[in-house]
Amino acid sequence: MVDFPDSLPTNERKGTLASMTLALIAKFRRQVSAGARQVLGRAALLFVVLHGSVASGADFCGYVSDGPGGTLTAVDLPEARFRYRIPVVPAWDLAALSCVGSEDGRRLWCPVSQIFRPLGQLDVSPWNQQADDPRSVVAVDTAAARQSGRLPFRAFELVLAGGGQVLVATGAEPLVVVYDVAAGTVRHTIPIPGYGASLASSPRRDWIYATYANSENADADGSSRWLAAIDLESAQTVATVELPRAERPELDYPYQIVGVDGLDQVYLARARQARLEVVDGARGQHTASLELGGQPLALLDRAGGLAVYVRNEGENGCGISLVSLPDLETLATTPTERCVGWLRVSPQGEWVVALVGTSLVVWSSNLASELGRTEATAAVSPAAIVRGGCPLAEPCVGDCDANGTITVEEVVRAVNIVLDILPPERCLAADSSGDRRISVDEVVKSVGNLLGGCSG
Repeated sequence: MVDFPDSLPTNERKGTLASMTLALIAKFRRQVSAGARQVLGRAALLFVVLHGSVASGADFCGYVSDGPGGTLTAVDLPEARFRYRIPVVPAWDLAALSCVGSEDGRRLWCPVSQIFRPLGQLDVSPWNQQADDPRSVVAVDTAAARQSGRLPFRAFELVLAGGGQVLVATGAEPLVVVYDVAAGTVRHTIPIPGYGASLASSPRRDWIYATYANSENADADGSSRWLAAIDLESAQTVATVELPRAERPELDYPYQIVGVDGLDQVYLARARQARLEVVDGARGQHTASLELGGQPLALLDRAGGLAVYVRNEGENGCGISLVSLPDLETLATTPTERCVGWLRVSPQGEWVVALVGTSLVVWSSNLASELGRTEATAAVSPAAIVRGGCPLAEPCVGDCDANGTITVEEVVRAVNIVLDILPPERCLAADSSGDRRISVDEVVKSVGNLLGGCSG
């Protein structure tokens, strides 16, 4: 750790830090030999052993997008303990969003979106792109904690279906793409009469539910919104249901699927609206509109029946409520210091994880107790929750472009972040501590990876 005297002016500190870093790189270059590389290898092994010695054997790992900066943060759940960042996309203005995990937890697949683009310019994402397109869906090897390739299409939304055998995607074209995970090929492209917004799989059959907007039938009140039930075996749409219009055009947000119960009842909601729409997916019928006290976020299948988590915001502050269905009894409420951005329920329904401001917070499913929180991530999209704690992995610290190697330019970029010349998002992969800052020690790690290479 480098300490500066308090009396040293800020500009002199920066100059000293830059000089020290450049000297460090030069020194390391002079010393690198076969023996020095072996030392680096032993140091890396020691890091893995020590890293594993402080692990608590968590039940699950959550992978959340850090937004601009191109990394994912791995967090042990339900403890909400930061583990490491994984560089996954090649440019700082791209983000891997709303990832899904394989059933064995060994792989992730993440849609990629450009975060910064000219105002009003849509990120049009046709599915039939080349696999080296930087905005194609990215695959992540969780054991190695790095990108392992790209799929030959872009997507806004992904869901795993067919017993974990297929990925289903929607994008900015009126298509649903069905990708065979084992074969590594696109199995079907299924036309839908609009642009997809949300996906969910049926718990009882090989079906997918997809919401979409049909602009062709739009009127002064905005696009018509639909739910489609799609049979993956036949690659056919078996039912479509028109959903209620928004009360005002400015509230014409896309419908998001909140959840699907064991009887193929599909529950849907719009952003910033306190109404839950219910559709019988098997019969293709809209059956109910339920008025709630806030925006519905996620379903909970509990012993006493179905319930929904609701986001509260207003004059009385922010919070989360758990409301029973269909009788709408408020079962529990907990206040939050800031309003909830998203919420996910654990696979067994024992706890929930939510984004509160820039913190990940975990509560027991009945909201009676807080189980953990971390301030270490922006968590801009819902977590992919996979079984087993986060692997004892060693990500490639300083790999700004997620290609598995470190260059001098990337080390210089990290130094410029330390000097406040560049924002942390320009190389968030150099932040190994999860505090969204780059320290001198983290620059040293990047230099070590430059000279000794990244393992895996």
